Amino acid sequence: MLAGISRGVGIGIGVTIITAVLVVLLQKIVTLNIPVIGEYIADIVEIVEKSR
Repeated sequence: MLAGISRGVGIGIGVTIITAVLVVLLQKIVTLNIPVIGEYIADIVEIVEKSR
């Protein structure tokens, strides 16, 4: 039982960290002003930030 709880907490923390890193990277890509890609990434970042 303790192993299951530990695994769940670990997965939760890991997913949170990975998601945060991806959002930061996407924000940096948006600042590069790549025309087509930047718009899509800006939309994705906006959606993610609204869901917090």
